[in-house]
Amino acid sequence: VDENLIDTPVVAPPMPLPPIVEEKAHQEEFYTPVYQDPVYIDRTPAPVEIPDEPMVATPKKPSETTPTLQSDNV
Repeated sequence: VDENLIDTPVVAPPMPLPPIVEEKAHQEEFYTPVYQDPVYIDRTPAPVEIPDEPMVATPKKPSETTPTLQSDNV
């Protein structure tokens, strides 16, 4: 008779399954906002104001130092 009583409680596990569906819904909510951020393409104009040419000139100086290091190897 005890076995029969244990069978009834086994029906409780199915309940936890529904909560899993709620977790999926939350993930979708987070994904939607993440995609909205990239839509802000208005930020592209701001970076254009920063002079990119000067930045390229800085790396050129370090290039001159590279040959000096080679001399040490000799």
